[in-house]
Amino acid sequence: MDDSQTLYIGMSPGKPVYYEIKRHPYVCGVVVRLTHGRLSESVRIRAHLTEIDPEQQPEIYERYWELNPGTAELYRKDLERFRIFMLDRGTGRTFHMSCNDVVDNTRFTFGGEEQSPWAWAYEIDEEQCVGCGTCASLCTQDVISPTGNGKYRIDHYHCLECGRCADVCPQKAVRRLV
Repeated sequence: MDDSQTLYIGMSPGKPVYYEIKRHPYVCGVVVRLTHGRLSESVRIRAHLTEIDPEQQPEIYERYWELNPGTAELYRKDLERFRIFMLDRGTGRTFHMSCNDVVDNTRFTFGGEEQSPWAWAYEIDEEQCVGCGTCASLCTQDVISPTGNGKYRIDHYHCLECGRCADVCPQKAVRRLV
C-alpha cells in the first residue's frame, strides 16, 4: 500500500502466477491474523489488477522498492525482472472477533466497484417471516432481533454468517443470498 492507500502486488514475469494474471487479471485472497489467543482478524478481497509500466510510472517502482527492501534484495541482480500490479477496483470484507466474542463484519468497495446486491450472506424475508422467533432463539451470536412489526431482522455487522438461522426457520423465511 502506498501513501495514497492504493494496493499493489509485485512478482517476476517468469512466475506462473504472472501469466495467469495476464490471462485473467483478477485476484482473490484472504489474510488471517491471530491477534490474542484465539481472537482473529481477517480481510478477504477480490480485485481487478492492472500492470504498471515501469517506464511510464517509475515512481511507483521506486516507492515499491523503498517499502519492500527484502524483495528489492531478492531481485538485486535484475530489478527489470519484476512487475507491479495495482489493485484498481474490487470488493472486500473485514472480519474481526473481539475479546468479548463479538463479531464485527464490514464490507467495502474501492476503485468505483459497486457492492454486490448479496453483500450479506443471509436475509430475513419480512413477507414470509411469521415472527415465531425460532431463528433468534437459536442464533449462535444473538444478533437476530424483532422489529417494530413483530418480524425479525439480522444485525449483519455482528453476524457470524454460519447459516443456522436459515437451517432452523420453519417458514423458510431466511434466505441465503450467496
